[in-house]
Formats: sequence, structure tokens, C-alpha cells
Amino acid sequence: MLTRSARAQITLACESRPARATRRDLRQIGGSRASVMSSCVALSRTGLVGRRREGRQGDGGEFSCRRAGSAGSMGVMAERFDVSRDGIILAGERWPGGGPTVVLLHEGVADRRGWAEVAGLLAPELTVVAYDRRGYGQTPPGTGPFSHLDDLLAVIDHASAGPVWLAGASAGGGLALDAALVAPGRVAGLVVMGTAVSGAPEPELDAATRRLEPLLDEAYAARDVGEINRLGTWRWLDGPAQPEGRVRGAARELALEMNAVIIANGVPEKIGRAHV
Repeated sequence: MLTRSARAQITLACESRPARATRRDLRQIGGSRASVMSSCVALSRTGLVGRRREGRQGDGGEFSCRRAGSAGSMGVMAERFDVSRDGIILAGERWPGGGPTVVLLHEGVADRRGWAEVAGLLAPELTVVAYDRRGYGQTPPGTGPFSHLDDLLAVIDHASAGPVWLAGASAGGGLALDAALVAPGRVAGLVVMGTAVSGAPEPELDAATRRLEPLLDEAYAARDVGEINRLGTWRWLDGPAQPEGRVRGAARELALEMNAVIIANGVPEKIGRAHV
């Protein structure tokens, strides 16, 4: 089990848009400040990173995500790496830096590319790692049984000689929790956002989500991958209660591209769970 101090380090991250991003920028990518920077690892309680606001309240001022006590920095080049697991190559990237190592764990409807902007904000103050789980992004699905948790522990071994921070959203958050429970000595702390929890009962769907369910069932029955992707993106990116297309521009293009790979690979969401 997690110690009391470890539980205190499970932090919900919700921060503002990084430096030189105005309200207009946020509208262009279709996200709110919270939705964009909920994936910025803002560990204010631990001092790992902090935030700074420039400008007056209400003027659409600029925000930056930085390590506490140091200036923000962007533009660090990522280094590609591979981790071999049971004949499968896990594709990952590392943004070199100082300080602790943070491993970013993507959602079930994304891949490591969804973390690229966040990683660029955190490095070089932190060393940042992100990788594609099996069936996502550049990592193939494989054919035999496997565990996402065992894969993550192999990535941690590759990334750092000591404990690492894990930051995960949705399914990635659930994986981070599993790792902390199974291998607490390899996890320095957690940041989880909208996280799944292994063993928790299935949540009751709201009316807006229930409205999309029969449409998705029809699309799957017809094997209409374009329609599956369209409806899934409406549900997970726009929000089922919001108008379709609320999120526009590069953010939507990336979401559709990432989800298309997942749909094509056809890996069931429950495959690879650790059952912690």
C-alpha cells in the first residue's frame, strides 16, 4: 500500500496555458486553460514545478510552467529510444534535463505525441520521458499476452537509475497508480488527471454519453472506422455534451490521427491490465 506521505503526493494537475499563449491561442486549439494545462505536471505541493503569471488579472496575460525558483525554458530536442519487450519494441522519447525524471503516461485515446508540448515545457528543468503503449502510436500491438504494468517498469528501468515521477491521464493515470502500488520503491511521486482506477466499478454514463453509445455501436457493427473515429473524437475531445467540432485546428487533427492508429490496431482496452 502507499504510505501516507506517498498518498499526499497524488496531485491533480490543473494549470494555465504556457508562456506566450493568449486567449486567442486557446480558442484556436479549442481548449480551455484547464483542459490544456491539466496535462502540465504542476506539482505545487512538492516544489517540483511551479507557475508564474505575467500581466494583469483579466487581460489575457501569459502563463508559464516552470520549476520552482527557476526560469522557464522551451526548445529542448527529444531523443528517440526503444525498449524491447517479448519481441515488441516500445517506442519512446526522452527530453534530457536536470532534476527528477518524469514519465508521462498517455490516455487510452492518445499516444505519446499528446504529451509533446508538455514535455517541452518541463525540460530542461526536469528529465522527461514518454512512450507509446502496445497498440498505440509507433508501438505495435503484438500477438501474445502482456502487461502494460510490466512494460512500464521496463521503461522506468531504461529511463532512470532511481525512482521516477509518474504523470498519467485517464488510463495512463490508472497505470501510474498500479505501478505505485506494485513497485513503490521505483515511484517517487504521482500526478494523476481524470484517472482510471483498477478494480473500480464502471461509472454510470451521463445522458449525453448515452446518446452517443448506440451511434458508436452501429459504427462498430458496420466496421466504419471513419465514423468510429468521428464519434470517439466528439466524445473524448469535444465532450459528449458539447457541439461536435468544439475543439478545432491542430489539436483535433492530432486527436483524429492518434485515435485512427488505435482503431486500426484493434487492441481491446482491457487487454494488458494488471488487475491490481
